[in-house]
Amino acid sequence: MGKPTREYLTNRYMHHVLVGDQASRCERIRQQIFATAMICVELTPASLEQALALDALDHAMMLFNTAIARNEG
Repeated sequence: MGKPTREYLTNRYMHHVLVGDQASRCERIRQQIFATAMICVELTPASLEQALALDALDHAMMLFNTAIARNEG
């Protein structure tokens, strides 16, 4: 990947209004991440590793939803 262009940075840092089915797709991702988190918390002991895994799920959810918002429309 080369040096980021102005267009790339504008798209990366602008507010992206969700259009069409984007909001419902983001919500489906949230629901699935929540379900995964609930199962994993039930099956694992409270620990640093569990907390880090939940943080990783948060990060994954954010990245999936950002992929929807930034790369369509």
